[in-house]
Amino acid sequence: MLLDAFYRMRYQLKTPVSVVDALSRIAPPSIVRRVAKSTPAGQLIERVSDLSGDESDRVLGKVGALLGYSVLARPSCPTQQAIDLSGYSANQLRCLGLLPQIDKSSYKLVFSDPSAIDRATYESQGIPLLLSTDMAIQAAWKEYDGLKLSSQMRVSEETLKAVFVEILSHAHREGAKEVFVGAPTRSNYEFIGRAGKHRGSIHLSIYLSLCELVQPSQPLVWALDDENIESIVAGVAQDVICLRWNVRALSMLGT
Repeated sequence: MLLDAFYRMRYQLKTPVSVVDALSRIAPPSIVRRVAKSTPAGQLIERVSDLSGDESDRVLGKVGALLGYSVLARPSCPTQQAIDLSGYSANQLRCLGLLPQIDKSSYKLVFSDPSAIDRATYESQGIPLLLSTDMAIQAAWKEYDGLKLSSQMRVSEETLKAVFVEILSHAHREGAKEVFVGAPTRSNYEFIGRAGKHRGSIHLSIYLSLCELVQPSQPLVWALDDENIESIVAGVAQDVICLRWNVRALSMLGT
C-alpha cells in the first residue's frame, strides 16, 4: 500500500509519455508494473481495467487525456476507401496496429499502442490520431473480415431464384404453404407438409445473399418465368426468412 502511494506520487510528478505512465496515475502502480511485464502495450488498458475493477472506457478516457489524445471507444468497421487512403493493405494496417476511419469526409487513424506510432509524422500530415483499446480495434477488423467474406460469397439473384423455385416446388408438392429459410441454422430451410416437418440444407452463401435482398420493412417479390411458380414473396422476421409463392393457374405442379 505504502509502496503504491510512493510510486503513484512519483508518477504524479512526471509528465506521462507512455500508457504505463498514464495508467500508473489511475490504477495502483504495482498492478500496472506487474501487468506490463507480460502484456503487449496495446492491451494494457483492458488488462489493468479488469484487474482494478474499473470500466475500460473510463480508463481509456483518462489515459487519452493524460497523453493528449482524443479517444474512440467504439471504432467502426473500416471501409475500403479508408484502407486505400492509408496507403497500406488491410493486413499491413493490422500489423501496424492501426485502424483507418472516415467520418464526414474526415480521415483518422485509430491505435492502441502510442509507442508503435510516429505521432509527429501523422500530425504533421494533418491526420488525427485517436486512442482506443486493442479489443475494440480487433472487433472492427473482425467485422471487416465478415463483410469481405460475405461479398466473396455473394450469389446472383438469378441463381437464387433457380435454387428457391426448386425448393418451393418440392414444398408445394408436399402440401406446404411456406418455407422458412435460416431455420434452425443459417444453412438450413424448413417447411411443414402433409408428412410433417421437412428440413433441407443450403449453402451459407445462399442464405447470406438472400438476406441482402430482403428488408424487414419491405417484402421482396420475385416475378418468375417458371412454368409452375408465378411469383415468390419473401419476408423476414429476426434471422429467418419466410418464403411464400403463387402457382400459375394452368400449372401441372401437383398438390
